[in-house]
Amino acid sequence: MIDAPTMAAAQHIRPATLGNPSPLDRPRNAAYKRAMMLRTAIIIRITCPAL
Repeated sequence: MIDAPTMAAAQHIRPATLGNPSPLDRPRNAAYKRAMMLRTAIIIRITCPAL
């Protein structure tokens, strides 16, 4: 289950990743991915405490 802010953030990240393959964007994209993974893990932990 993906909430609306996560979808909006993913839509915001995708064009920057596709249109701007510059070396400066790679660390930021990695940080975004790590933050999204942490965020989804927290959302799953909140919605399904049994996991």
